[in-house]
Amino acid sequence: MSESFEGRKAVIVGGSSGMGLATAHQVVAGGGTGVITGRDQDKVGAAVDALSQNGKAWGITAELTDRDQVDT
Repeated sequence: MSESFEGRKAVIVGGSSGMGLATAHQVVAGGGTGVITGRDQDKVGAAVDALSQNGKAWGITAELTDRDQVDT
């Protein structure tokens, strides 16, 4: 993928591993900001650390199938 994400933000559900993380890397490498979600706080933190080496990244830890965590 060679698309420019300059000035854009992308929210990637499941972005702490696998295809979600690969997508987040493409967004950040393309000049965008990646906002990832995941269930495991350590994995989300590690993914944000790795993504932040190349640009802007944020992480949200939540179990999105749990309505109370979604509201939080």
